[in-house]
Amino acid sequence: AFASIAVYLSYKPRFAKAFALNALPHQLVGGFIGLLLVFRTNAAYARFTDGRLIWASVNTASRDLALSTVTYLAPRSQAPSRPYLAHISPISRPY
Repeated sequence: AFASIAVYLSYKPRFAKAFALNALPHQLVGGFIGLLLVFRTNAAYARFTDGRLIWASVNTASRDLALSTVTYLAPRSQAPSRPYLAHISPISRPY
């Protein structure tokens, strides 16, 4: 219903001057919103990058702990130690 009224009013020339709006406020608000979205996107990407770096350090620390544990513990049997490494550090598995 609203769309049909808008189309009717836009095609009638006598209503054109009654509903004429200045474009300057829309342009200013549009520019402001555009800059606001850019800054919010940059802030979100910065938080994502920080989280990724923290997760990478956790991953590296868990791998180091697992490798140190496997290296310095004496094996109880002659079985290869590689399967044990996967159980010690599930974080270090590839994505």
